[in-house]
Amino acid sequence: MSVHNKVIIITGGSTGIGATAALFYAKAGAKVLIVARRLEKLEQCKKDIEKDDPQAQVSSMVGDISEPETGKLAVKTALETYGKIGVVLANQFSIMGGPVGRTYRGHMSNVNTGMY
Repeated sequence: MSVHNKVIIITGGSTGIGATAALFYAKAGAKVLIVARRLEKLEQCKKDIEKDDPQAQVSSMVGDISEPETGKLAVKTALETYGKIGVVLANQFSIMGGPVGRTYRGHMSNVNTGMY
């Protein structure tokens, strides 16, 4: 499957697997919207992608995807920026009710990996 000109929203996209996926898809010609909570990390990730591939079409949006409004805003932003959506890569580590940082000392007794 070619991703050239496909619009891809990547949540948790500013570091780790999300940032790597954003770079991979941008280099393959996709139009990428990165969504993450930390503005500084988003800006750095976007700069790194554009440095690696000056032709990359990448935009970013600050938001906590565990909040329902963030997902709606990401869709709206992608549609306004690129005119369509092709793929949503939901890459966010969460534990019952939000990101790890919201849990008491990061206890992981009920981890939801999204894999069944």
